[in-house]
Amino acid sequence: FHPQDEQIVYRYDIRERYRDELMTDRLNFLFVEMPNAGDEEPQEGDSFTKKLSWAFRHMTALTERPAGLVGEIFESIFEACEVAKLTDEEFNQYNEESMTQWDYDDIVNTAWLKGEAAGRANGLEEGRAEGRAEGREEGRAEGREKALEAVRARLRALGMAPEVIEEVAGGVESRR
Repeated sequence: FHPQDEQIVYRYDIRERYRDELMTDRLNFLFVEMPNAGDEEPQEGDSFTKKLSWAFRHMTALTERPAGLVGEIFESIFEACEVAKLTDEEFNQYNEESMTQWDYDDIVNTAWLKGEAAGRANGLEEGRAEGRAEGREEGRAEGREKALEAVRARLRALGMAPEVIEEVAGGVESRR
């Protein structure tokens, strides 16, 4: 549509012809003009769209991956090209090896997830037990403190001297 243009991606939408009113923003067209990517190998600073268009346009003539095409998506594309040119026997072997690897990965991941769940359950139970023990100890200490305060109040009510009350209360505290 646009020969000799540097723009690669064109976006069109549907409009009412006389009022130039957009029909909907949910339906549009995207055209990728791969020839506009040019014939020069892509460089590191080129846009992703230009690199991808160039790669697809020149894929059948490539013998190795150009240095400018780096990244996970290009790894996947070139791996798919390598698989596509395998013989039937090589392809079957590739499939078997892939399935074996996927099975192994699934086994490892499942074991890891089960181990993680079991570890969480054990940790949760240990945490609960530790929390209960700490709670009991805090409760006992609080109960002793309340009991001592009740004894002090009773001794004060009986008119005992503050020094004697503290000596009695201190003696009880030191025996704990």
